[in-house]
Amino acid sequence: QLLNYFRDLLLLKISPDNNSELLKELTGEELKKLQSINQHFDLQKLIIIISLLQTSQKNFSQSDIPQLPLEMAMVEYFLKINPRENNTLKKKTKSEQKVNDTQKLPPEEPKNNKVSTPITNSVPKENITADTVPNEKNETTEAENFSLDIKTLLDSWSDILTEIKKHNQSILALLQNCAPIRIDKTTALIKTKYPFHKDKLNEMENRLTIEKVFVKILKVPLKAKFITADELPQPTKETESKSEKIDGNDLLYEAMKKIGGKLV
Repeated sequence: QLLNYFRDLLLLKISPDNNSELLKELTGEELKKLQSINQHFDLQKLIIIISLLQTSQKNFSQSDIPQLPLEMAMVEYFLKINPRENNTLKKKTKSEQKVNDTQKLPPEEPKNNKVSTPITNSVPKENITADTVPNEKNETTEAENFSLDIKTLLDSWSDILTEIKKHNQSILALLQNCAPIRIDKTTALIKTKYPFHKDKLNEMENRLTIEKVFVKILKVPLKAKFITADELPQPTKETESKSEKIDGNDLLYEAMKKIGGKLV
């Protein structure tokens, strides 16, 4: 019904003089109201909203939350027609994050005017052993060097979603329309359908929640990076040889096998 309504507005905008032929099913009162509302939309806005509504209609049957595709379409529409407001929101978010990060910093220790003698001056270099020097670099390297393939992540994806549900329902709703594509070193590349989904999931607080669940389920400090389909990196020979890149059909097939389904 909403698509038909905006179609009428589009026809009226394109051909205001011949609207009696294009919109002959409308009553005089309905046409009068349509002309009044049409003043608030230019042609570009109508094209944007009709396109978003068509996408919303396609995604309706696939969403666990029936109203979510329409809500996302409305939010994306207002972001598209109000780019300044969108930029203001992003700047505000970054500003708030800086304040939060500043508040988390430990208080500065009072400066001491006394000159301290470096430990290297009191101990000869040849006498310094591994026991006397903190091995921070090795600890960091050990944490970052782990082996995890995309199949393991896909096999654990349902468990990850179940655990996410305990932390944040909003993140779960967005992740249910996402698919892990590949693992790039220590980062999982996860494809989203919409730029708005990508921006929301890449927000620091949401991303840290997801990475915390990764550690719990996968037992490795895997990072998350959300991208849209047009941002997918080109596969290299190394990733192709390891079969780390899974396309939509393979992902569908894996999901189908898990629930005992069959192709029809």
